Amino acid sequence: MIQDKLPYWRRDGTKVDLEEFLRLSNDRDYRLVAEETIGARRVTTVWLGYDYEFVMGWWEKPKPFGTLVSPNGEVDESSYEERWETEAQAREGHARIVGRLRSGS
Repeated sequence: MIQDKLPYWRRDGTKVDLEEFLRLSNDRDYRLVAEETIGARRVTTVWLGYDYEFVMGWWEKPKPFGTLVSPNGEVDESSYEERWETEAQAREGHARIVGRLRSGS
């Protein structure tokens, strides 16, 4: 199974085994970094704890955080995602996206 081969990370960037990853990923407060609704768009930034694209060689460093922008929290063709290496980058990126949506750009 692929999850047995994936490396996993805590929010602080340290590696963690599958058992600890599963425990952390079941904790909503641990997973959620930030969430806001601007008009009809929901911006959600979360700790994912893994990065398939890093494992496939697409990134030089893992990006275990992601921000999803979606209409009313529903994923569709207008949704988009950005990935982040650190929690600080994820928070900064979240704030930048929220600011852009609020300004209408």
